[in-house]
Amino acid sequence: MMKKQTRRIIILVILFLMMMTLITPVFLQTQLRLGMNEEIGIQRDERWVFSIHPEEIVVDENVISPAPSTINPQSIEWSNTNPQVAMMGFDSMSQQFVISPQANGTAVFVGSDGVNPSLRIEVNVLEGIAFETVAQTIDIQQPLQLEVVTQPQADLLDFKPSFRSSDPEIVAVSQDGVALGVAEGTATIFTHFLGFETSLELTVEDLPDFSYDLEKIELNMQSSVQIPYHLSIYNEEIDPTITWASSHPNIVEVSSEGLLTAFNRGIATISATVNGQTYDLLVQVKSNVVDFQIEEKELTLNKGDQHTLNISFNPDIYSNYPITWTSSKPSIAQVVNGVVTAIGAGKTTITAQVDTFRQEVDVSVEVPLESITVSPSNVRIYEGQGVQLNPLYHPSDTTTKKAPSFTSSNPQIVRVDDKGFVVGEGVGSAIVFVNNAGFQYSVSIQVENRLDEAGNQIVSGNYRDGVVSFEGINFPMNRSFILEIPFESQFAFVTTVDLEVVLPTNFFDEEQPLFDQLVLNNGYIGKEVLLNIRKSTQPVMRYHFENYDFANHNLWANIQKETSTLGDGQRQQWLLTMPITTDQTHNLRWYIHEQLANQRVSSFILEGNEYVLVSSDLMIDAQGFVQLNNFAEGTQLALEVPRLVTPFYTQWYFVVGVAFLVIVVLTGVIIGSKRSKPKSLDVE
Repeated sequence: MMKKQTRRIIILVILFLMMMTLITPVFLQTQLRLGMNEEIGIQRDERWVFSIHPEEIVVDENVISPAPSTINPQSIEWSNTNPQVAMMGFDSMSQQFVISPQANGTAVFVGSDGVNPSLRIEVNVLEGIAFETVAQTIDIQQPLQLEVVTQPQADLLDFKPSFRSSDPEIVAVSQDGVALGVAEGTATIFTHFLGFETSLELTVEDLPDFSYDLEKIELNMQSSVQIPYHLSIYNEEIDPTITWASSHPNIVEVSSEGLLTAFNRGIATISATVNGQTYDLLVQVKSNVVDFQIEEKELTLNKGDQHTLNISFNPDIYSNYPITWTSSKPSIAQVVNGVVTAIGAGKTTITAQVDTFRQEVDVSVEVPLESITVSPSNVRIYEGQGVQLNPLYHPSDTTTKKAPSFTSSNPQIVRVDDKGFVVGEGVGSAIVFVNNAGFQYSVSIQVENRLDEAGNQIVSGNYRDGVVSFEGINFPMNRSFILEIPFESQFAFVTTVDLEVVLPTNFFDEEQPLFDQLVLNNGYIGKEVLLNIRKSTQPVMRYHFENYDFANHNLWANIQKETSTLGDGQRQQWLLTMPITTDQTHNLRWYIHEQLANQRVSSFILEGNEYVLVSSDLMIDAQGFVQLNNFAEGTQLALEVPRLVTPFYTQWYFVVGVAFLVIVVLTGVIIGSKRSKPKSLDVE
């Protein structure tokens, strides 16, 4: 029974001792000397015990024997900088000092016996140390500052851990905690502080000098962003300059600092060139513009005016978005930043392009009429003579409708038609008023008699568009008159003049003219002149002067048609007196008839009372003219031409006879049909 109780007591004692071992603080023991400067690290559950060497002290880091030779620990007085971190006690039995941690931090104990040098003990209370820097991969020649902290965080007086590398040929580390990649591989970095130790694994790779932090960047138009990249050049001998470029600057532009600015939708490649190597980054520009509108759809401006178009964006945050402006006809209207400037008369289309949105404005530019004048503005004409009034519009490119009206203040003196052609009706003066779109101009017209030295009145034809017409002229019946083909001012600058001359039928009595002469104005002297003279619509004769020199000369050939014949009676005879001397340079062509084209004409000269044959080889050309050359002025000619035979079925008597015959036949048919009608019979 006693043995069992003894065993139970022994077991309980052993268990008690084991429990006490678990809860009893760890004692760290050492022996110190006065004059020392000791630094220790201790955890909160530990106790640090030390004794004082009784016979030795430290002076200038040298151990010597003090005087007196025996040091009494109880005579040492201690100071404590931070009692909240650690406390000190003294065990008189063991003659030892005990430092008990209270909290994490640093407490400095200084002890002195008043004779020998003081003993300084720096106590750092902490649970451990750890790398704040995480395990990572670094580049060759890349420095990395290692960060070490206490755990938990403790406010230590002088926390300076030491460092070492497991393989300095891969990763070298300084005592300041700067790791440097040396070669590719993996090494472990150890750090120590007052008995505490921890480690960190670093991998070294030969990384690219440059890398982007993104594989692709997406931007909205009109936005900017800095390119995220990583530059890892640690060799001071290598130039770290980055040269930026964009494959499509119109889509996205990159600055020398790597700032992207998006302009238009699309995809561009941004390239960064570093140390001779180029690195590409894909950039896509998108648009968030929902809609783009121009308020004006049509616009009418006067020349010289400006108008700013009203534009709108949806959303309106894109109101500063760039717009591409164009004009289909810049000579009519131009556009710059939405401001339309009217340049000239006409129509054009202004186009605005925003991303995929396109708007058009139809622009009409008008040039309003400012005034009118008339050319000529002061007119002197002769009775029977005409002149064309030409309105001049200012500005000349006006778009105002040109519809002038003409009125005469005295139509008995001056007559004017709706085209502005003025004719002198009687001697005197009158005013012609020209009106257009509210503007008026007055032209003074003076009508005079024009007589030659013999008292013959000279009547000038009216020129318009290459035609000189004497139609509509009231020629004098009580005196002789001369027809003059006028010389227009525009003829002064040309060498050849081609004119149609129209003579009215009332200027003739059968075939004989009622005028004395037909003359060309002396202004034509020295010019090549072609005259086609007509009697109303009927051709009469043509002149061709290579160098006109018949000043004041009558050009009318006196023509008579004879019914007698010189030959076989199948030909008709014309008698005429040559008005000019003809040759190859000055020739006269007389009209016979185009139906007689390619027929021969015989010419005779009157000598005395007889006609002498000159030529039988003259030919009528395709226009019905025969050309008379090599005849002297005043020569009397007789021309025999084939008689123009009219088909019998076109004669009036033939038509009347046929009509009469048809009537007779129809009458007989009607009467016969009535007689042959059967009578009705009555049958009983």
